Amino acid sequence: MKRKVIVILCACSLILSPAQFVYAQTQKQEQNSLELDGQKFANEDALWEYLEKTYPTVTSTDIESGDYTGKYVILTSIARNVDVQPTIDYVTCDMYFRSGDKKYVLDKLWCTFYDDEDMKKYGCVSGADYLASMKNDDVIEACYYINSDNSYGAMNMLAIRKIGENDGSAELSEKLQVCFYSSVPNDKTGRWRLATISTTTPIVGYALNYYKDYFKSDDEIHGIVNKELDQTYSLSIVAGQLYVVTHKYLEGEEKDASLLFGGDVISQIYIDPATGVVTVV
Repeated sequence: MKRKVIVILCACSLILSPAQFVYAQTQKQEQNSLELDGQKFANEDALWEYLEKTYPTVTSTDIESGDYTGKYVILTSIARNVDVQPTIDYVTCDMYFRSGDKKYVLDKLWCTFYDDEDMKKYGCVSGADYLASMKNDDVIEACYYINSDNSYGAMNMLAIRKIGENDGSAELSEKLQVCFYSSVPNDKTGRWRLATISTTTPIVGYALNYYKDYFKSDDEIHGIVNKELDQTYSLSIVAGQLYVVTHKYLEGEEKDASLLFGGDVISQIYIDPATGVVTVV
């Protein structure tokens, strides 16, 4: 008999008056609401509608200009080599950020704790559920604060969400690490520049980006020494085209303009700066 009474009481407890129902719904909404800038948002869609109206969507190239230092921006990226560790609520991945030329460029290892309390500590209001189920080739969108040195990362996030999956059409590339020198020893012209890199990527893959980033004038001649491939590249503008000559590297040539570009010629190409079209000589 006691069991029947309990069942009846439980059943009765589920029947709410209109006022009780409204109160219960309000309480549930309060628990699930997201707060930012003194406002409450019923769900992530509402939150992201506000973020997209408030902050600009930019590329990693835009950020490098320094125009967004001390501001919040929205960035798109693709996650690879994702490792979710549920026992400690921690996720790591290689994060490829959208660049100005529509490629996705690997910036650095991306990692964060995604427990709700951990996220609140550094100001992130949304994304814990997504981070717990993050997968390779997820296309994600996140709102970041840009530091004074133009850096940003998981500890700078306001929110993060998945917006799609990479179907293989997105071009992923590594960020070229360049050590740049504004002069070459013993250069008599004052127009020679020098850079050293270490990559197995062919010069055709990044020559145009290098030109856009490092040429200050089209009368400059740049030498790029790549000891990884044992090659030296000469970059100059000829008749409006980026002329790239690949030489065999000579030991010590980067230390003396009279030795630079002295190695045997391996290949020659022209690249149209406007279209990126490559012509092999």
